[in-house]
Amino acid sequence: MASLQIATVGGDEAPILLGLREFPVAKVYLLYHKDSEVAASALREKLRGLLIDAVLSKVEGDIITGTLKAVGEIMAKEAKRFDGVHANIAGGSPLCGCSLLMAAFVHGIDAIHVVEGKAIKMPVLRFSYTELIGDEKLRILDAIQSAGGKAPSLESIAERTGLSKAAVVRHLKSPREPPGLEDLGVLRIVRGDRGISAIEITESGRLLLVGRHAGHAHST
Repeated sequence: MASLQIATVGGDEAPILLGLREFPVAKVYLLYHKDSEVAASALREKLRGLLIDAVLSKVEGDIITGTLKAVGEIMAKEAKRFDGVHANIAGGSPLCGCSLLMAAFVHGIDAIHVVEGKAIKMPVLRFSYTELIGDEKLRILDAIQSAGGKAPSLESIAERTGLSKAAVVRHLKSPREPPGLEDLGVLRIVRGDRGISAIEITESGRLLLVGRHAGHAHST
């Protein structure tokens, strides 16, 4: 079974090597930023000596957004070529690891961490944000983001998306499954004395769009 692993580089390389030994792969992507390029290049050569196909992927901009973009691009290019994908969050800085863990949740990837010298698969949810948020919900998020991250009313969202007001209400907050956008924490509904005064995209929503659109841009 051919597997792919995505790992953060920037700290001790031992957790990366341990993760690759415990979860054998055919290919690994090494995520690095400008301060860890030398370490990433050296690790790539070491892995190639072990006959592991290693590819460098530079994280551009801030670490969280850049990691989401990088993982989205990798998944769009490689996900269908492998039977499984793992994210090894143990090799880089704590911020790099948290960013990769966030990307794993967005894309439904199993995460690996190293605890007390043992590589373990972390207990992650068996669904991803992208499975919970369908096309109409994404249209709502895109519409609010394109309006500067804030919409003044339900009517304005309906106009921007071409959805009915009833559909917008259903997608924002739902008493049944699937959960609404507010329930998922990607939108915030501001309520005043006269009802809804604004609908705002949260940081989680913004980052979700970053990861989602990075993948779509490189799958076409």
